[in-house]
Amino acid sequence: MIRKVWMVWALALACGDQKSRQDSADGGAGTSDVSDDTAADVPDDTAADSGTPGPGPETECDTGAPEVTWTNWGEGFFRSFCTACHSISSPNRYDAPETINFDTLVDVRGYEAAIRSAVLDRGTMPVGGGAPEEDLYLLGLFLDCGLQP
Repeated sequence: MIRKVWMVWALALACGDQKSRQDSADGGAGTSDVSDDTAADVPDDTAADSGTPGPGPETECDTGAPEVTWTNWGEGFFRSFCTACHSISSPNRYDAPETINFDTLVDVRGYEAAIRSAVLDRGTMPVGGGAPEEDLYLLGLFLDCGLQP
């Protein structure tokens, strides 16, 4: 159930990001290559009275998702599932690259895309078995909502 919710959320986020990229490419004009029949289904991102941009699409980070920070969740997750191989002090890294360590939030920052790919998209990490579905959902939030301390 949680994985389905996460996948629906990810799809909605991706669709919102696609519209943002299209708006940027159009200079913010909000035009698209959709026909007039479907354009009515696309929400207008401008405020009706003022002509100023509206708040934009809400993400799960903005709409009541659990707050997931390094302190309240991330550190425990990475210690449980990652640092056996990805730690500066790991006695046997099992071929994990020496330069990829997840001991601190600073270590994790910059590897968001690689972590998402290996853990959430391909499921190749953690080696030897995956994390529980709830933790995968929370990892997605942690990566998407800014890797807060």
